[in-house]
Amino acid sequence: MNAVLSSSSRGLRLALLGLLALVGCARPPPAPAPPRARVELTGLVLPLLGPGLRLVTREGAVGRLPAEVALDLASPLTTVSSGCFPSDALPESPGTVRVPRPEGGFSEVPGILLPDARVGAAQIGPRRAGLVARPVCALTLGSDVLARYALAVDPVRREVTLLAPRPRAEYLREVAEAPASEERYALELSRDPLGDWLLLFAQARQGDARLAGPFVLATAQSRSLVSDAAARAGGFASEAEELKALGIPLQHVGPPGYALDALELAPGLSFARARLVGRPASGGTPVGALGGDVWGRFHAVIDPGAGLLLLRRPKVSASRSAQRCAEANGDVSEEACFALRADPAPGGFHAAATLWRDLPEGGRLYLQPLDAQGRPLSTGCQVGFTFEPSDRGASAERTLPWAALEKTLPPCARALREAKGAALGLFEEGALPECPGNCAFATHLLSRRTRCDCPLPGPSSLTDAERRLLQRVRERTGPRRPAPADAEPEPEP
Repeated sequence: MNAVLSSSSRGLRLALLGLLALVGCARPPPAPAPPRARVELTGLVLPLLGPGLRLVTREGAVGRLPAEVALDLASPLTTVSSGCFPSDALPESPGTVRVPRPEGGFSEVPGILLPDARVGAAQIGPRRAGLVARPVCALTLGSDVLARYALAVDPVRREVTLLAPRPRAEYLREVAEAPASEERYALELSRDPLGDWLLLFAQARQGDARLAGPFVLATAQSRSLVSDAAARAGGFASEAEELKALGIPLQHVGPPGYALDALELAPGLSFARARLVGRPASGGTPVGALGGDVWGRFHAVIDPGAGLLLLRRPKVSASRSAQRCAEANGDVSEEACFALRADPAPGGFHAAATLWRDLPEGGRLYLQPLDAQGRPLSTGCQVGFTFEPSDRGASAERTLPWAALEKTLPPCARALREAKGAALGLFEEGALPECPGNCAFATHLLSRRTRCDCPLPGPSSLTDAERRLLQRVRERTGPRRPAPADAEPEPEP
């Protein structure tokens, strides 16, 4: 009996084991962890998104959702916004990531696995990324991706190309062997020990005040910034303070802006009309950040591996009021100072203009609209770009006609919808008073009405009218010498 029971027990155990084995075979094996894809972006060409020159493009997607993509060497970590995902299906986060900020301190964001994204024709992901709270879908490629490439920026074509890095010696040889028609500069880049972002040494001057130090190379923003504390410690006066000292009442006071008498990047390479927007910053941080309003005035190559920023632009010669620029073949002419790219766009054309000459009084660059066969189109309107007083390398881009022109100047809007491109027309000194900033304009020849499309104002301490007034005062009286850093501040009104 015991023998029979023992055999039955053994049989029962074997049957149970077999059943468990069958159940185990029926269960799918656990999914392997997704591999971290190696991003390959070499040769990728991306159109840049205005206004202003910055490395931001619309040529991207997260999953099936279109995304605005920023190439930001000042961000140590690639990030994606919450607007790229349904609110009830955000990616799971195993924990948070602390990311240092150039202005000081840290940002703490959830760390996620970015499953699927695209930049141009290149796939990004799966890879580690930070999740930031923004309602729109935006992807920021940080230095964790971009440090393996050289970024070549073409301000005329409004494009950035990602290239394989090159030896430092090759860039230095390019500068040494620059043709007679070009200026070339190789600027040293260092790395911040905390945030690993690229730093460029620069010196700012306002009157007798000096401010020198490392600035972050900001590739995803069009405006240059300065630490407000550093500016005040250096004895700089804001634009609002300059107007108050002249007894001029202010209509609006926002973040301080500092108009400079010089911003020097290297011996022989400086800007006479630079402006820095103030920002709060904690101690021990870089002096500020240099955006596209500085490096975007050149054909630029940023190579983190070589530790260099290569800048080049046509040479300019001035004779009395005329300025002439050199072409690649050695010819020199006034026309070579203007570059235009114009392409068909839905309902009109898109134009981008770059001026390689100095603009001491600002200027107006007229465009000749063309039809689909490249022939001049009669529109009954004058169209073009207007520029504020500016250093060499100013640029502007717009789609013409812009949406509001249909209501404000219908005859010009209707005529420009027939245009598929444009050619360079005349250039006149002096900006249009009714168009503050680097704007597109249209003037109806019969009624003489002018309408403008200007970029949205960014952080500013003054209104456009106040800034134009300050510019005229500075032109008549010269730069005001700021008060010493330890002077008693003026009371707020």
